[in-house]
Amino acid sequence: MTQTDTPIEFGAQTLPDPSGRVTPYRDPVALVGALLAHIDAGTTDLGPRVGRVPVAHYTDPARMQAELDLLRRTPVAFCPAAAVREPGSYVARESAGVPLLVVRGKDGTVRAFRNACRHRGTAIAEGAGCAHSFVCPFHGWVYALDGSLSHVPDAYGFEGIDLTTRALTPVACLEQGGLVFVQQEGEPRFDLVADVPGLTDDQVVVVRERIPVEGNWKVLVEGFLEGYHIRQTHRSTFFPMGYDNLTVVEHAGRHSRVAFPFRRIESFRDTPPVEWHLGKALTIVDQIFPNAVIARLTAHSAFVAIEPVSQTRTILDITKVAIPEPDGSIADAVHRDIEFVENGLLEDRAMAEAVQRGMQARIEDVVFGRFESALTHFHDGLAAELGA
Repeated sequence: MTQTDTPIEFGAQTLPDPSGRVTPYRDPVALVGALLAHIDAGTTDLGPRVGRVPVAHYTDPARMQAELDLLRRTPVAFCPAAAVREPGSYVARESAGVPLLVVRGKDGTVRAFRNACRHRGTAIAEGAGCAHSFVCPFHGWVYALDGSLSHVPDAYGFEGIDLTTRALTPVACLEQGGLVFVQQEGEPRFDLVADVPGLTDDQVVVVRERIPVEGNWKVLVEGFLEGYHIRQTHRSTFFPMGYDNLTVVEHAGRHSRVAFPFRRIESFRDTPPVEWHLGKALTIVDQIFPNAVIARLTAHSAFVAIEPVSQTRTILDITKVAIPEPDGSIADAVHRDIEFVENGLLEDRAMAEAVQRGMQARIEDVVFGRFESALTHFHDGLAAELGA
């Protein structure tokens, strides 16, 4: 696909890829045209077939373990680069059940490590912040930002141990398009994320939160990728501004992009593309296979890492970013946008937990309609990667 010659705003970003790289997804004019055609015809994008997934894929501990293994040997989006913008800034959290630490070094390079002291395995960092070095809270071993071990109290007690070999254990890491990717095991396969749309360098972190959900991680991914639930689930939040079951769905390898229009997209019929503000007319959700999404909203974007804890419990690790005002402040419109979306997220969380409870009713499988094709594509990708 080609990009248009004139920049078309998406919030304060541009499409198809706000980080400036060419992607396989449609240009803005083609995307809007497809959405308006669906509105006129009362239709939506349809995939080639109905999907079916066994309920055991959401409840079986053995399946969960296989998926965790997959998440460790696959490049996954860990955090926005904006979360580690300055030297010493870091994000520490679990990924596929493994504590990891991502930090920007004094040389400007972003690195990833296993978040475990090489003495007794204590986590050396928590949450997000900025540090000159990392000091183990247990015995005070000190690590530099590049992971090297710089100080050991009473080092004489470790006779026969070459402490220079006790640096933090590195993890394969790539900074690309405003995102940080990690791969814990195996030969790095970062070519799999070469075309993934990212975030812009001028965005800053506004809010970071972690939300526990009593549901399987795949249920949470699914909730971002279809508009079939808009009328019923978001009756007084999203639906009054948008449409029920009207989306454009595209795929790039294992990844997907889903466009959800607002009713104000109708105004684009009478205005030239150069005057369009796409952020006020649609929401774009990019699924970065397997377990991350970027929701591009009116005044901000939300990066969501969907982290499985068990087959019935998930953590949503959410980083919300926006372009600041010239004075560095965050506009009131951004905060209003975040608050509005939060209400919808609470509704989605309740539905995900209801789905998980229903999985215990011993039903055999779940089905996805042809208008839920991004869900089928997601599960097809998992099956192919797992060889099952």
